[in-house]
Amino acid sequence: RVFNLKANEISDDMSKENTPEWDSLNNLTLLTDIEKELKVKFSASDITKIKSLKDIETILKAKGL
Repeated sequence: RVFNLKANEISDDMSKENTPEWDSLNNLTLLTDIEKELKVKFSASDITKIKSLKDIETILKAKGL
């Protein structure tokens, strides 16, 4: 939804470096949507570490999700 991509176009390898749509606004939208959907909060430290979908997955796993 955030990047206007189809499900088959999304992978753990997606990052700010290889996804032109991944700008600061879409980054904020993505993280806000995840927080709402999963009822989780990202800390400022978490947010600075996020450079890819894999990073988000790692952080969520560390939070027990």
